[in-house]
Amino acid sequence: MTPDRHFVCWAARTVFARGATTFATLVALGLLAAGLAGCGASFDSPTLLTKLRLLALQNSPVNPAQGEATTITPLVYSPSNAPLELSWSWCPLLGAPNDGYVCPIAHDEAAAMLAAAGVTAPLPAYDLGAGPTASFTNPFAPDLLAALCAAGFDGQILDCRNGFPIRVSVRVTQGAFQQAGTTVVRLPLAAGAVSNANPAPGALSVDLAAGTQLLDDTGSVQVPRLQDNLLHVAVDESQAESYVGPGLDGAPATLRETLLFSWFAELGDLDNARTLFIDGSNSLADESADKWKPPATRVDARPTARLIVVVRDDRGGVGWTSATASLEPTP
Repeated sequence: MTPDRHFVCWAARTVFARGATTFATLVALGLLAAGLAGCGASFDSPTLLTKLRLLALQNSPVNPAQGEATTITPLVYSPSNAPLELSWSWCPLLGAPNDGYVCPIAHDEAAAMLAAAGVTAPLPAYDLGAGPTASFTNPFAPDLLAALCAAGFDGQILDCRNGFPIRVSVRVTQGAFQQAGTTVVRLPLAAGAVSNANPAPGALSVDLAAGTQLLDDTGSVQVPRLQDNLLHVAVDESQAESYVGPGLDGAPATLRETLLFSWFAELGDLDNARTLFIDGSNSLADESADKWKPPATRVDARPTARLIVVVRDDRGGVGWTSATASLEPTP
């Protein structure tokens, strides 16, 4: 496997800059030997927003019932105001990461196999069109999907936890720049199954000397440079939903979702790229917070910075929130 140079360079810089254990330093040296020769003098943290980025894809509803449409909405960051072009597609099989998740089965072949399995509705075209969002209507009866999960599809064993998996893909183009991304939509296996809800994070806030201040889209709050500013995402405890799923022994149990927070900023350093809430192991208040240190003006003199936080649960739900912070003119 070829290492991702962008990530490896950042990881190595983090190890050496923050001071690491002997083991971590040895790991970093191994990564250097594997592929750091081309890092150069400047490399960015994955949390830093500097170019066109596809940060997330949200399905709403998360688990569309038979005959119900789900809308897939992208979260795209770009420093440019140039128009975006988005093209969408789907596939009834997930494909392999080494192949870039290219659909591994032709449409006519999939339609014939599904018809043989008892699917009577026409298989939707793989091309979902172009536009800022995509729509997919679930044509499949849940009992037939459950049978496919048990028997497999096209010789593949399916992971049907939380529903029958299909893949939706998008390509984002802005001038000469492109980003591609995919998401897995899980279709219900039982009639009347309740869809998972997407997380709905609230406003971002920051702890300042004068107290906690709500950030907004206008940059009305000024944040000091060269110091760790504690950011918070407003997330209600109910956003980590309870549901019935297989427990450790495989028997049905009442479980609670984990929530993964991914943090991004246009400039400065975030203490954590990701924070993870696990019920019973840590607190949601702690994991929905992160430290942000804006740089000195000699490094980046921009007067404002965009902040974005993406929240994912472990059942396919996605949500996000953002704000703009003004930065003090010195140092």
